[in-house]
Amino acid sequence: MTDENEKLTRRRFLGVAGAIGTCGLSPLALAATGPHGPRVPIRPFGRSGVRISSLSLGISFDSESRMLVLKSAMDRGITAWETAPTYAGGRSESGIGRFFRKFPLSREDVFLVTKSLARKPADLTDSLEGSLRRTATTYSDLFLLHGTRSPDELTPEIRDWARGEKEKGRIRLFGFSTHANVVEMLRTAPGSGWIDGILMRYNYHLLDDHGTQQAIKACVKAGIGLIAMKIRGMGPAPPVNVSTHEPDLDRKRFKAIWEDRNIASTCMSMRSVGDIEHYTRIVSQEPALSSRELESLAAHALSSRPGHCSGCATICESAVSEQAPIADVMRFLMYFNGYGEPDRARRCFATIPSDVRERLCSVD
Repeated sequence: MTDENEKLTRRRFLGVAGAIGTCGLSPLALAATGPHGPRVPIRPFGRSGVRISSLSLGISFDSESRMLVLKSAMDRGITAWETAPTYAGGRSESGIGRFFRKFPLSREDVFLVTKSLARKPADLTDSLEGSLRRTATTYSDLFLLHGTRSPDELTPEIRDWARGEKEKGRIRLFGFSTHANVVEMLRTAPGSGWIDGILMRYNYHLLDDHGTQQAIKACVKAGIGLIAMKIRGMGPAPPVNVSTHEPDLDRKRFKAIWEDRNIASTCMSMRSVGDIEHYTRIVSQEPALSSRELESLAAHALSSRPGHCSGCATICESAVSEQAPIADVMRFLMYFNGYGEPDRARRCFATIPSDVRERLCSVD
């Protein structure tokens, strides 16, 4: 990259980030204080008429053994909870069910996001019923097709199924989650007319990505609620000669996404009461990122870009002669090397069919 191109990229990054920080009310203006201390601000979820906490609790962990984390999240106003049947072998959902049985009045305050890997109406019904049973509730606030990679997955049959479940009152809103081909999936949603919300991979590397930003704006214009995940922007392994220990790096890359007012909520896997208090303090008490902090983050984005995987699977996977889920494998490596979660990485990798895993050893 030339010096001039680097200046242009950094300038675009700062322009987008600056607009994010100044759009609408300031983050602090939306903060509130409850009996347990500062509470997380709320934001509208698209045009659904629903307002959700601007910080979401990603419950990919065994929540059966962490009731105190769920209670702390409620006390701090973190009432958007995201789970899936595959998380912690089902113990994520069953832990939520245990919490709702213990605190039944809390259910109406929680915006519960559940997901399914199924793609056929009958299988989706089974998946939804299983999730409702484990979470001890009668409805999901947002039900998502989990891990979509192609617009072809948003079939008329699934549309009709979602509308039917809404009429039954078993789901309030419907949408999809996406790790790979995110821009393509975001571009498809506004024209569908039946997608209410999206859980999307989004991080500070993408603040200057024109395609991503245009797709986000199209979704917002269409009234689709957006929840950001995987916001740390880590690659499958730390890039060579790039420090990942920059002071306050975790806070800055989190805050840059949270301050994007196009994003209704930022999803974090907060596994301890300390995590809950840490991120609550950042969003409710600390000022917006300064221009100097944004410049530092932009510089880090540029220097670490060679090690960043954007999940654009249509590009890399079409370049190999045989089926190879490259984007998924890169994400699992990120869990292993970047997140320090080897068990999760192995469980995810094991979901790839055995014949495909064997083929990965020989495919070029």
